[in-house]
Amino acid sequence: MNRGQSSVELLMVLAMSLVILTALVSFTTEHVSNLQKEQSINLGRESITRLAREIDYAYLSGPGHVRDIILSFPDGINASLSSIQTNSLILRVYDTDVSASTSTLIQGTIPSSSGQKRIRIRSYSDHVTISLVSLLSDQDSVYVPMARDTNASKTITFTNYNASSVDANFNLSWTHTLAGASVSPSSYTFTSGESHSVVLSFSAQGSASGNYVGYLVVDSTDGSNAEQLTIPLNVEVFSSAQSLMTVFPSTIDFSSLANDSNMQTISICNTGSSPIKSITFTISAGTPGDWIASIPSISQLDGSSCQYVDVTLTVPAGTNAGSYVGTISINDYAGANNTILTTQANVLSMKDYFIWDWSPTTSSNTRVSDFTIENTSASQAIFLDELLLRTWSSCDDDGAMITDVYFDDESVYSGGSAGDDEWFDISDTQLDAATIFTTNYIDFSQKIADDNEQFQPSVTFTDGSVYTGSVYGVGCPNDVVNPGTPLSFSAAPGSSAESILLTFTFPGDDNYTGTVTDVIIRRSDANIVSQTEFDNSTDIPFTGSLQSAGSVGTQLVDDLNIGYTYNFSIQFVDEANNMSALPAQVTDRPWNIYKYSLGDFNIAPFAESRFTPSAGQFDINNFRLQDFVVSSGDRNVNIRITDDVNSENNWYTAMYFGTTTELTHVRVWYPSPATVGVPAATPQYEADVNVSIGGTGVGMLVASTYATTYRLNARDVYFPNPTHLYVDVLQGFSDMNIKWDGKVT
Repeated sequence: MNRGQSSVELLMVLAMSLVILTALVSFTTEHVSNLQKEQSINLGRESITRLAREIDYAYLSGPGHVRDIILSFPDGINASLSSIQTNSLILRVYDTDVSASTSTLIQGTIPSSSGQKRIRIRSYSDHVTISLVSLLSDQDSVYVPMARDTNASKTITFTNYNASSVDANFNLSWTHTLAGASVSPSSYTFTSGESHSVVLSFSAQGSASGNYVGYLVVDSTDGSNAEQLTIPLNVEVFSSAQSLMTVFPSTIDFSSLANDSNMQTISICNTGSSPIKSITFTISAGTPGDWIASIPSISQLDGSSCQYVDVTLTVPAGTNAGSYVGTISINDYAGANNTILTTQANVLSMKDYFIWDWSPTTSSNTRVSDFTIENTSASQAIFLDELLLRTWSSCDDDGAMITDVYFDDESVYSGGSAGDDEWFDISDTQLDAATIFTTNYIDFSQKIADDNEQFQPSVTFTDGSVYTGSVYGVGCPNDVVNPGTPLSFSAAPGSSAESILLTFTFPGDDNYTGTVTDVIIRRSDANIVSQTEFDNSTDIPFTGSLQSAGSVGTQLVDDLNIGYTYNFSIQFVDEANNMSALPAQVTDRPWNIYKYSLGDFNIAPFAESRFTPSAGQFDINNFRLQDFVVSSGDRNVNIRITDDVNSENNWYTAMYFGTTTELTHVRVWYPSPATVGVPAATPQYEADVNVSIGGTGVGMLVASTYATTYRLNARDVYFPNPTHLYVDVLQGFSDMNIKWDGKVT
């Protein structure tokens, strides 16, 4: 081989390697890109779910509740397709909408860019607002009481919590002329972490009176994100120059656990010029008044001044969750100034202060980790008693069980084997007030991150309340394959009286593989061909066990009416509630077995109760004598069928066996019976039949038990209303039974 040929071959090898490498890089890049998109979608779903949960918590806490939370938002947010719609949050991440619903109306905006965002949540009586926050104020609202022809001012301090500078513009939404308002400065640039004060100035003209409301609107931007903060303003102008007491707010709401304390501050203001003396506080009796600590009197409140008063409420241990309303009467010594302050105590359960946050959970091999649990109560610890995880087994192919649980890197469950949707004790785990545990993980006995498993937690607390969190995980693909239609389905009279036995072959949950999760059987007097007819038919509970595809199943349907024809159909269901197609219906009617006892088979009143006479006549011939027990000697059986309405309607059948086990002669006659065999006198008769098959008698007996299906038919139809069947002569037999199939013609 020469050197030129070697060079060509080397170039060919390099070219082929480059092609393979290019394809591999392209595949890897696409795979990584898809994985990153999936992670962004999951992060968006977790953040939106957490935000919805916080909105519901704020609404439950009552009007005036304010809470700031920090959430991480992913890359790929499409701001134009993200929105708030009534009570739903919708975030478009790449080409996927992730959403969450709340129990109340939502106003505001959701983040339009990636990264950590501080979001302020504020509750009102009929809605909750959310807004992005870089600037925070030291006051959520402003109330200014003032007299006519006076001026007043209020200072608000803002702080920039953003990592970069924020430009802010301060504008007033104020439309009143009798009461004026202004703000200074009108704009300011905050460096990171800087605080700066804004002064609100108010003036009241001589003709002003009553309340004047408006808003301070703060628009800010850090260059990439715009925010808006709105602060309500309330100026109350009083016309009297005498002493006048005002209380703000007029209602105070407490939200608290049992065995916990909560404090609210109210302002008592004298907007007049004369002092108010000896202001007392009278708390209503009962709940929640008995829970409020005594409030010291104010000896004197000078004109144009305010005094702040703390109201402390302590909920006793064991108090049931709920809302309790009372009052505080505020009066001066002369009775000239009186105010009723409404107090509402919202006693919450431990579950109401608990949050299980999956963000930013990871799952690998046999562990789920990095989720957080939080107690949002500012003053009271909560105690976790039991834990349950559900939904993972629907995707898991490894039979994984929970073996260990760690909260805050401390074991709360060890060496166990808890299954899906199974409660287990977690050692009364204590979560102190305003505490977040971040080092948490759950270990499983088998792989738990290879089948797109999902997890949903529920926690029971020592006060009996139960918290259920959101679902974490992508989830396995939906099962869209229906169970197969059964390959065989039949009906036959059952072994017991008034019954029909259904026999069928099980399909699988996915066509003809696997095992179904439910069997639905229906019966009807009418056809069962369509799904609607099936759904409207009588349900027959399946009492057997579920079998794998190809196995034979049976269901005995009993307590049926003889003389009726029944239609049956069957349907199979899998774990995703997919249903099989309906097979062809099967039809049959039940037998009935009557026991012979001391001379007669009393089957009355089958004509009246078992069928409608207008539907046809009853064919009494369609019966079988069976289960004979014989003795030696001649064997004869005489049967009388009667109509109790007409005594002349008495028909007799004599069956003669001789000394053999074969029926050789049958005679049917009326109106007189015979003692043995046929009557001595010549009767009127309908039939006199020598019975033979192939020159011999018909075998009726096998050993001591009748086992053939031979029917004794001597007359086509006797009469429409037979009520009794009697055995007049029984010779050579000690016992026998009758089986009738209820045929109607």
